[in-house]
Amino acid sequence: MAGNVVKFKVCIPLKLRSGLTGRKPAICHYSYNLPLWFIVKRDRLSIKLEIKEIEKMGRTNYMEQQKDEYNEIDPPLSESEISERKHEKRVVKIIKDESLSVNPVTLKRYLDCFKEKLRLPFKVTGIESDFEYSDYGDKTPNANERFEVVEFIEDVENYSNLFVKVRVENTSEIFELQLFEFKPIESSVEIIRMFEDYTEWIETCL
Repeated sequence: MAGNVVKFKVCIPLKLRSGLTGRKPAICHYSYNLPLWFIVKRDRLSIKLEIKEIEKMGRTNYMEQQKDEYNEIDPPLSESEISERKHEKRVVKIIKDESLSVNPVTLKRYLDCFKEKLRLPFKVTGIESDFEYSDYGDKTPNANERFEVVEFIEDVENYSNLFVKVRVENTSEIFELQLFEFKPIESSVEIIRMFEDYTEWIETCL
């Protein structure tokens, strides 16, 4: 125990062989740095402050705060977990909904983001997917096919996700297809990541 320590003698009763009680000196150690009365007072004060904090924040909010503080000292995350959390943060930043729900409101926010970032016509290519289209011969465009996004479909109430009108490159054919089935061609890292985040969000949360 750190601190200034003093020694003093006290007499304690010791039982003798004969059954009589005698008094013998004993050495006691006492630290000035950690007096018992201060430890007890400090603990009581801590409890009182915690109670006041619970009353001020409400039990639910207080427990959430404690959980967040506890999570900060959890074991380090794996690279995949870190990547997933970063993805979720980017999506939440756009849709402003921590539940990551796919609904007309969050779709409209993502649509506004795409309209702000992309200049039409925008060149894209298809990606592999398990989903089928109602147009374009009921098949998914693959990486060998090139398209141009020529228009965003504004209606988010009657669609489960964002749709766009695309033109097959070097043709006049235009189809109305799902945006998450495409990826950009020769674009910036920011745009590529935006497409990837949107596609993962739709495939995971829809």
